[in-house]
Order: sequence, then C-alpha cells, then structure tokens
Amino acid sequence: MRHKILKAINFVIKDFLIESSYGFNAVMQTLGIFFSVFTFYFLSKIIDLSQTPELIKYKEYFPYVITGIALSNYLSVATRGFSQRIRESQLTGTLESVLICGVKPGEFLIFSTLYDFLFSTLRIFVYLIITFFFSSGGFYLGQLHYSMLILSLSIIAFSSMGVLSAGFVLMFKRGDPVAIIYSALSYLFSGVYFPVSLLPKPLQFVSKILPMTHALEGLRKSLLTEINISDIMPQCLALIIFSLILWPLSVFTFSRAVKRAKFDGSLSHF
Repeated sequence: MRHKILKAINFVIKDFLIESSYGFNAVMQTLGIFFSVFTFYFLSKIIDLSQTPELIKYKEYFPYVITGIALSNYLSVATRGFSQRIRESQLTGTLESVLICGVKPGEFLIFSTLYDFLFSTLRIFVYLIITFFFSSGGFYLGQLHYSMLILSLSIIAFSSMGVLSAGFVLMFKRGDPVAIIYSALSYLFSGVYFPVSLLPKPLQFVSKILPMTHALEGLRKSLLTEINISDIMPQCLALIIFSLILWPLSVFTFSRAVKRAKFDGSLSHF
C-alpha cells in the first residue's frame, strides 16, 4: 500500500510540475471561471422562477446553474482525462516504458489523472465560493459532507465511461466517440442548465440512465436545500448501481485493449 501511495504522489508531483511550467494556462483557466460565473449571474437576473415551478425549491437560478457547471468539470475530467493521458503517453513514447517499469495499466490510468481530479476539485470549490458571495440564498454549508459523498460516488460512475474511452483510444489511436457522445448526452439531458422535468417525457427516460442526472440532483439537494441523508439515498443508490455495472465492464474492456496492444506491439504506436 505504501508503495502505491508513493507512486500516486510521484505522478501528482510530475503533473503539477508540468502544468506549473505553463503559468499562463492557469491564469486563463482562472479567468474562465470568473467569466463563466458572472455570465450566468447576470443571466439569472432575467429568469423569473415563478414561471418555472421546477426551480422554486432552489430559490435562485444562479446557484442552480453554477452547481451544474461546477460538477460538469468532474464529468469532463472523468470522460476525457483517461483517454487524453493515454494519447499523450503514446505521442511522447512513455506509455510502453511506464508499463514495462512495473506500473499496472489500471494504476497508470488512476495515478495519471489524480492531478486532474484534484485540480478539478479545486475549481469546483472556487465556483462555489464565488457563488456563495454573489447569491442571496447561499449554500447549506453544514451539509457539505453530503456533497462530498455525492462527489465521491460521482467520480467512480463518471470514470467508468472515461476508462471505456481510454480503451477505445488505445485500440484505434484516433477518435474518441465514447467521451464525445456521453458528454453531449449528459450536458443536454442531465439538467446542467435547466430542470430535467422540462424535457418531453420520452427524453426524461434518457436522463434517468445517465449518472450525471443523479449526481446533479444529489449535489443540488445537499447544497441548496435543507435535507437529511435519507433525501439523497435514491441518488446515492443510483450512482452505486451505475458504478457496480459500468466500472467492471470498463476495466475489463481496457484490460483487453492493453493485452491486444501488447500482443500486436502497438502500445507505442500513434
């Protein structure tokens, strides 16, 4: 266990050193958060909640939509981060050497995206802190432990699709339809910008089979309404079920992709 922790720390330090060498990129990402937050802050001023009963329980549209945008950071990292790391390692020629050095494929995937998840978590808190000061209702800070529970379960569920995407990239080198399709469906049908209940009935079914829908509902409940643990249990159970089904499938698919790449000698091909 100690050996794995050291590996994880080394991966995080490596990625931090790489990213910190591009200081302008960090500045632009920070500015992007402010631009996004204030765009929706002013947009929320023209939205009348009395005309949208589905939003009344959240008191304001501003924290509602920012919570959706903040969580979509995790969705982006989980669905694209794994495949991007695989692709980068192929292009730089480090993938084969890392795997030969005793790092298991699963460990490589998890460790190589740890920094991305940590940075994404920081971005989420920046979003929420800014929103806290500019919204009249604020958040239920005493329920942050519920929010962390939802976020933890979300990472596993979201990452399953990311690992599938990484397997696809490893086998076919170019293109990433899994991440593109999954992200597009989640942004449109999961209630990032508007309540799922506004969708036509057939499309509401699509939203129910997307982990993002349940993660967003649970996160908004824990941050924007007063609840107890029983109120978010349906969302927790849904995310657990998604994880139990999708994670083993994604790991199996990725393992098969690695074995195939090793067999035909294409690990370092790009």
